[in-house]
Amino acid sequence: MPRWALVFTDPVAYTARYSQADKSEFGLQDAEAWPVPFWFVDAGMASMLILQAAVDRGLGAWFFGIADGERELREQLGIPAGLRQVGVIGIGYKDASDRPMGSAVTRPRRPLAEVLHRERWSDG
Repeated sequence: MPRWALVFTDPVAYTARYSQADKSEFGLQDAEAWPVPFWFVDAGMASMLILQAAVDRGLGAWFFGIADGERELREQLGIPAGLRQVGVIGIGYKDASDRPMGSAVTRPRRPLAEVLHRERWSDG
């Protein structure tokens, strides 16, 4: 039976932490001041670690977003209004008949030269 981990983040917790004396010098007390919303970055990294740990243990795992029904889910689970939904991690045992599908199969990866830049970007 699959298990689910709902991934949420709390921008208020980040700004509250950066309002404290040892962090206030960075000027990140307001969410709008962050050049990148690190609460999403950290949630993504934590999700990746959970996915990798599941795979390392021989489980199937996947990450997906909630495209429909988030309001109902929030109400049913009593999720506080300030938390931002990032996605869901599904974890379970792979069925012997499971095969990769979707864009991972139908769409080739971009060549490494398009996504990796050494020392500087080039036009080529």
